[in-house]
Amino acid sequence: MTAPIDTMPLTSTTPEAAPLRFPCSATQERFWFLDQMNPGDPALNVAFRWNINGTFSAATIEAAFQAVIARHESLRTRFVADQDRPVQEVAPQVRFKLSDIDIRNTPAAEQQSRIDQIASESAAQPFDLTEPCQLRVVLIRLGNDHAVLAITVHHICFDGWSIGVLGREVGTFAAALDAGRTAKLPELALQFGDYALWQADYFDSEAFAAELGPVCDQLRGAPYFEVQPDFPRPLQRSTACAVVTADLSPAWGKRLESEARKRGMSTFAYGAGVLSALLARCADAPEVLLGSQVAGRSEVELEPLIGVFINTVVLRFATAGDTALGDHLDRARHAVTDALIGQTVPFNKLVETLNPARDASRTPLVSVNYLLQNVFMETAQYGGFTLSSAPSHAPGALHDLNFSLIGRSSGWRMTLEYNSDMFDAATAQELIDLWQSCFALAFDHPYCLLSDMPHLSQGPQARTDDALQLSRIEAALQTHDSVAAAAVVPYAAQGGRRARHAFVTLAPDAALMPLEVLPGLLHAHLGAALSVDGISILQSLPRDAGGRVIKAQLPLAAAVGAAPAGVQGAEAVSGDSVTDIAARLVPIWSDVLGIKDVPQTTSFFDLGGHSLLIVRLLARIEAEFGHRMTLADVFQNPTLRTLARHLARGQKPASRLAAERDWRVVTLQEDGTGIPLVAINNANITYALADNMSVPRPAMSLRIYDKAQGHTLDPRPFEQIATQFLEALQAAQPHGPYALFGICVHGNLAIEVARQLQAKGEEVAAVIMKDVWAPQYARDVDASWSTRWRNRLHFLKVRLHRVAQGTMSVPAFLGTFRLIRATGLLNAAVRLGLMERVRYTDLKAEQEAFIAYLTDARDVHEPKPYNGRVLHIVTNDSPRGAGFDTTMGWGDLITGPMETVYLPDVSAEQGRNRGIADAATKIEALLQTFDDAASGEKDQANAQ
Repeated sequence: MTAPIDTMPLTSTTPEAAPLRFPCSATQERFWFLDQMNPGDPALNVAFRWNINGTFSAATIEAAFQAVIARHESLRTRFVADQDRPVQEVAPQVRFKLSDIDIRNTPAAEQQSRIDQIASESAAQPFDLTEPCQLRVVLIRLGNDHAVLAITVHHICFDGWSIGVLGREVGTFAAALDAGRTAKLPELALQFGDYALWQADYFDSEAFAAELGPVCDQLRGAPYFEVQPDFPRPLQRSTACAVVTADLSPAWGKRLESEARKRGMSTFAYGAGVLSALLARCADAPEVLLGSQVAGRSEVELEPLIGVFINTVVLRFATAGDTALGDHLDRARHAVTDALIGQTVPFNKLVETLNPARDASRTPLVSVNYLLQNVFMETAQYGGFTLSSAPSHAPGALHDLNFSLIGRSSGWRMTLEYNSDMFDAATAQELIDLWQSCFALAFDHPYCLLSDMPHLSQGPQARTDDALQLSRIEAALQTHDSVAAAAVVPYAAQGGRRARHAFVTLAPDAALMPLEVLPGLLHAHLGAALSVDGISILQSLPRDAGGRVIKAQLPLAAAVGAAPAGVQGAEAVSGDSVTDIAARLVPIWSDVLGIKDVPQTTSFFDLGGHSLLIVRLLARIEAEFGHRMTLADVFQNPTLRTLARHLARGQKPASRLAAERDWRVVTLQEDGTGIPLVAINNANITYALADNMSVPRPAMSLRIYDKAQGHTLDPRPFEQIATQFLEALQAAQPHGPYALFGICVHGNLAIEVARQLQAKGEEVAAVIMKDVWAPQYARDVDASWSTRWRNRLHFLKVRLHRVAQGTMSVPAFLGTFRLIRATGLLNAAVRLGLMERVRYTDLKAEQEAFIAYLTDARDVHEPKPYNGRVLHIVTNDSPRGAGFDTTMGWGDLITGPMETVYLPDVSAEQGRNRGIADAATKIEALLQTFDDAASGEKDQANAQ
């Protein structure tokens, strides 16, 4: 309970009492965490202005603010870290000083710009959250009876509602001081600390768990919505802010209220419906997500408190183009109602539970914010002066775009605050103009389809870079034989330089080469006119349900290595290997996350980590290594392995490592645990299999032929070809246990390599092969008229299916048939320029020739028995049924355990995985036994 406050600040000659300590509320934790991410972030400051007219004095105004500070514990609070989370400490008293700036001698025409300058400078100054009282006030004198109060408070202890509370109480205290009487304000039943304690209990209750589930279900699987910016997105979230406004008449406000009433919805929901329709049109998006803030003062006892009670809710709208605007508004009413039902679930709890991909350049879950509300403080008379609200805008941008409608007695004001590092003023002005136009459509033409609504004069892609340059680069990359798909993302590099990074996926018939070689080839392919700053190779590009690339989900920050200066003195650990540093990090991660086994290539967040656990993690890392890291370092290096690399930045440069690698060994996945998966060629599918295991597994692909290096395909026995692969393997992995993988003829090679390894005394854990016929099996199938023709019909069916899927071209389909080749039609098509060459597959000619070379050698090969474990994955590519051997001729040749698994399809082509997850599960289960055995032997050796 709070006693009545006298008109003068309290003073005491007794020793100062110990501060009260409370947990932070969920919203306070979020703002504390954001401040730790970017200390002094001006976007976390709440800045507003009041006009004061009449008879007043600076001393009275200062004393009134001092009295309010004494009345509200939230304004006497500081924030300190206590192990893994912040706590708030309330000081018994703090001193407040009003800044007084006199600009009465400034010409009237220049006063407004001077006010803006002073207020902006004050709003941009950071607060030290470890010091109590996050409040700053400047009195700007314009005349003898007119001034502006520029007020800045940190969001961690203040929200929009608090503006009205502060204004009424400052006015009341100041009027009482001027009159020489005691201010008559009711006692406060609660303080903010009481609310924080209640909320902590609520989070431990069954009621909260029951609320959390449905809210998460509403948002699960939602896309990350954003409007493509004019300028490249900075790698680290920028807070640069600018604003455009439009004043609307009182009549407009009455029309809004009338139209919303007709539809049985609030003006808030109506405005959200109109805005989501506009943004869907501008971004060509089937769904729109908006953030919005609710007051969070569900109990009447909370209404007179100053503090941060707001919570961000996420509004999710379906925005199909063939929906009428009126129907969309009706659905928006339900969408808003559903979102507000769970408004007590804190935003950061949603983030922890939904666990979206973390990106230091974006706010989680939503990039666009929306508000519709009445002005927080009404004009009022306090003794000899009046206080009234004056226009102002945020000192920093928390979101890409923040749309708001504020109701005033003089009419409504439409405001768009935008990140000025991402959008230019012309786009912002056009957006706010379009918002007004869309309201007019909703008022007068509700049957208009969303697809027919107005949109930005330039499409999102045209605004992203000059003259649609990104599309040209993507198209150029996709003309390279090794590239299946490409996406180019602009970003702001150091110093604000415009930069571009390309992400590509490998074509199914990509040339066999070390992956680190391809970016250099692609740079040369693009040339200077279409240059990019970097190229990364991905297994697949993230796409939405319509197949469009979701550029927001591309790992840009990790790709360009754009961690801010967070590791201090990294040179001190540069001599340690990444493996050694990772080993020291394992017990830290294990303790912080509360898990026994820590996979080194799984994201901290996927293991259950969240913002507050990062704080504990950083403290432990500092204690272990003596180096301070930032929260952003963890966001940009989220796995244990990448964080270890970040600590050991003094290792050899990537270019030197690449030069030292054997060209015959293509490292597909360097990180991971367990026996490496080694493929005989087949790099793309092998990477997909290793990456889809529950624990990422190291993987590599072997090759022995490169025409560019002058190699020739001299005939030699199949055993000698296998020996060449064995030598490449042991150059990379001198000793076993080995896990070999091969498809078709490469599976035959895997069996022969495994047999030779056994002959050398090496351990082979398993051979995994897909759709592999023993050499004599083709002769066995052809020996029977029935199986021969059924095989040919099956062969035709499979290839027709591939053509229909788009994974096989028509020329390759036609080239597989001897009768068609014999007609000479294909050669004629080549001469006419209709085809590049007569082909049998969609592989490059070099690869096609190499596979034919291998096949010829295999067909005359007489394999010796192999006594080892084999997993044979058989798909619909292989014929089955009466007359066909289920072992495909391996029954007498494989004398060890052999398991055959039937899956419809196992492929990784054109960025699409089919059956990969199921196959990966089977392979991982097989190899896990050997992984566990190897781990046990290592532990036993260490114990000895």
